[in-house]
Amino acid sequence: MKIIVGSTNPVKVSAVQEAVALFGLPASVRGVSVPSGVSPMPLSRQEVRKGAKTRAINALSHGATLAIGMEGGIAPIEGQYYLTSSVYACTASDGAWGGEILVRLPEDLVSLVLEKGMELGDVIDLQTGLENSKQGGGAVSYLTGGRLTRQQVFRDSCVQALAPLLQSI
Repeated sequence: MKIIVGSTNPVKVSAVQEAVALFGLPASVRGVSVPSGVSPMPLSRQEVRKGAKTRAINALSHGATLAIGMEGGIAPIEGQYYLTSSVYACTASDGAWGGEILVRLPEDLVSLVLEKGMELGDVIDLQTGLENSKQGGGAVSYLTGGRLTRQQVFRDSCVQALAPLLQSI
């Protein structure tokens, strides 16, 4: 089975490799750069979902048996902003969503994203002195004190999205 991830980010590709391994199916997994169809910093749950689905559909066109798109962003919920992400997996004839994380963001981070137009990963790098944290633990690691990583969250969401599709293969 050929699985293509709609991203070359090593965290996302590794998350898919780990998720696929849990199913025990032989598969090759690789990432490709594809457009998400959304802004670099999605600002709603709908935009995050659209980015994940668009990435998966675009990755499918690269000869995949199955494709996976992942997108992260922030979203307002009841007057507060939250870190969120979504995963969409698809074949040529079916698709399924995987879990969405919600972690409330501190107001100082939100203001840098909304007022300065910065991506959340860049804000985290600025706050922590890290470089390219979105290819490491990500914002979720910073927000949870290292208790969760971006790769863990995406892996678990991939398992959720893959389950209904791989059970029929």
